[in-house]
Amino acid sequence: MATLYVRNLNEKVSVNTLKKKLDELFSPYGNVLAITAHKNLKMKGQAFVAYAKQENAIDAVQSLQGTMLFDKQLEIQDATSQSDAVLKETLGKTEFEDYLKKRKVEKEQKNRKRASSDEEPKQKTKRIKIVINNEPNKLLLLQKVDPELTSADIKSIFDKFQGLKEINLVKPRNLALIEFTEESAAVICKEALGQTIQIKNHECYLTYAKK
Repeated sequence: MATLYVRNLNEKVSVNTLKKKLDELFSPYGNVLAITAHKNLKMKGQAFVAYAKQENAIDAVQSLQGTMLFDKQLEIQDATSQSDAVLKETLGKTEFEDYLKKRKVEKEQKNRKRASSDEEPKQKTKRIKIVINNEPNKLLLLQKVDPELTSADIKSIFDKFQGLKEINLVKPRNLALIEFTEESAAVICKEALGQTIQIKNHECYLTYAKK
């Protein structure tokens, strides 16, 4: 079976009239199994013509391409896939239902695979993106905070520095914000601890937060 996709049809013509005229045009080139056209907005101006043999479809394209029909020039090409309407008319009921079930399973598998591949690069970017060049200010940014660490664990490192105001742990983003009352206090803390900090055997990165 070979199916042709016909577009640029006159949308003002009724579906029944259109199908009848298409049958008159395409039947001389071979056994037409089915012609499907719909009046819904998505399918307006389009139709599918199914032949029993591939050579019939080739002859029809070569002969009818650009033919005027109801003041519109036909555009004909091989269909990239068989329309459900064509398959429903050419396959048996049981075979058509089996086809729909199989297609649904394949689509779900592709969607799961696509979602997984889209998510993985984002996770990798999140793990390796480290901000290190912000200007000094009173808010420090602790990055790559392991999910096992708590606010108390982080406080045990920074609590010994004067001027500590607040620690805000943002677990979903694997970071913590350490705020001091003055910029000078934050600078002293940053210079004392450096860029890399070990907290319970977990390596974190310390820099200034963006102003």
